[in-house]
Amino acid sequence: CRTCNDWCHCKCLSPPLETRPMKWRCPPCRAINAVAKDEKPLFEGEHSDWCYVCDDGGDLVCCDYCEKSFHLNCHIPALSDIPKGNWKCCECAAVEYKRKMKCGECEACRREDCGECLHCKDKPKFGGPGRMKQTCILRNCPYKRFAPPASQTPKPMSKKEMQRKFEEASSSITRKRKRNDSPPQHPVTTPKPFKKARNGAETAPATVGAQQTPRPQAMKTPRRSPQDIQSLVKVEESDDFDRNGNTIKTEEIPLPTPTPKKKRGRPRKYPRVEDNVEMNNGKSAPESLPTACKSDSLKKKGPTKKEDIIGSKMKSIINKALKQSSDSKIQDKACENIRKLVNSAQDAEKVIRLGGLKMIANAMRSHPSVTLVLAEANCTLSELLWKNPKCISAIINEGILPLLIESMQHHGTHLKVQQMACGFWRSMSYDFQEHMTIYRFNGVQAVVDSMKRNPTKFEILKEGCFFIQNIVCNPEVSRDTVNMIVANGIIPIVVDAVASFPTKNDFIEAACGALTNLAIDENARSAI
Repeated sequence: CRTCNDWCHCKCLSPPLETRPMKWRCPPCRAINAVAKDEKPLFEGEHSDWCYVCDDGGDLVCCDYCEKSFHLNCHIPALSDIPKGNWKCCECAAVEYKRKMKCGECEACRREDCGECLHCKDKPKFGGPGRMKQTCILRNCPYKRFAPPASQTPKPMSKKEMQRKFEEASSSITRKRKRNDSPPQHPVTTPKPFKKARNGAETAPATVGAQQTPRPQAMKTPRRSPQDIQSLVKVEESDDFDRNGNTIKTEEIPLPTPTPKKKRGRPRKYPRVEDNVEMNNGKSAPESLPTACKSDSLKKKGPTKKEDIIGSKMKSIINKALKQSSDSKIQDKACENIRKLVNSAQDAEKVIRLGGLKMIANAMRSHPSVTLVLAEANCTLSELLWKNPKCISAIINEGILPLLIESMQHHGTHLKVQQMACGFWRSMSYDFQEHMTIYRFNGVQAVVDSMKRNPTKFEILKEGCFFIQNIVCNPEVSRDTVNMIVANGIIPIVVDAVASFPTKNDFIEAACGALTNLAIDENARSAI
């Protein structure tokens, strides 16, 4: 797979492949990269009475997906005939095109190949091998657009010819664009120029060139509820009298009970709580129903499709790395792919559950001299800890912290290894409860030694300053820890680096925070 570098036999795929493809994606990657193309709904409102291009009236053709209207000559590209079926205008169709196309109307598009440029000499019709597959240099269109190219430029139609086109379209009863199949209330004697509206009705517009007044919008009457209709129909007494002088009493007119609409989908196995209350005349649901069916909020939701795809992808990466532990490139790529897939605390837990920490530990043990593997492994551990701080217990149980210390000692001056390792200790130091674990594995001494070995690399010094700041901020920090930091000469290193890198704002912020918290101690303050 060219996305995740996974391997599959051609016969193991479904359906199996007969030949090995050049560019291929596995099914999980294709599912992730698939983009759902929702079709644009048809326009249901009133179309405009004016052309979208020239802002004039007359015989217009209406788009089926928006409110815009166009003259046949004004549309881009110009229309030689009235379109049939559901038609998209140039504005609606431009969204679907991913690359610009030639206009087909300019002088460069309509000219022939010169036969002398480099691209023409490569074409087979001029005796070339046909490898470049490029258009003639003189035929490069300067007016490319997000619209289909015009195969031939239609001649501009006159007003009489356009009127004839619309009369022919109005006289054809079985045209495809007509959506209202109901017969007309009044017979049509002679065909008239029409303007196609979205609802299928035919309206006769004004003559070409005449000014048109906007149509008044119809007032919408508010919908009445069944209670309002019942109160209007119900008549208690009337003031009418018959011939004998007796009052006439009208009876209540019963309204037909509305039939409930049948809901789509699969019927419920158990009714809802609200339905049970109505069925039992206000009483609660019977005890025989399961408690899980009494409330929709108690139902457990299964994993979404995206989560299942990410989990399956993690599993395939981890299993492949564990099987080929001797290949350093596969280990490096596996750690990088796992790090990119971790975007939340749930993803970090999923990596631990699928054996990701075991994969990282095996990579660090099998390749202690490959700096790329160690740097990527340290970075992946930092990412897991940033997303979910509860992962530290699993990292300790897997025995990764001694491997981390060993990588810092063997590659003391390597920028990426030291930076990622110090970043891991920094992410761990934000939780004061884990400071005892840092002391137990000599994490403070490891970070201080890394800063001493790399006094001119501000990336390592920045991570170390943030780490020292978090350690000193702990109210339970011991005086021996502060004395050890001061005795190793960290304060002069930090001050010199601040003077050397005045434009590195992140590093200056970390250095000032570390010096400020160290200044609480008397010995550190005197050294500063």
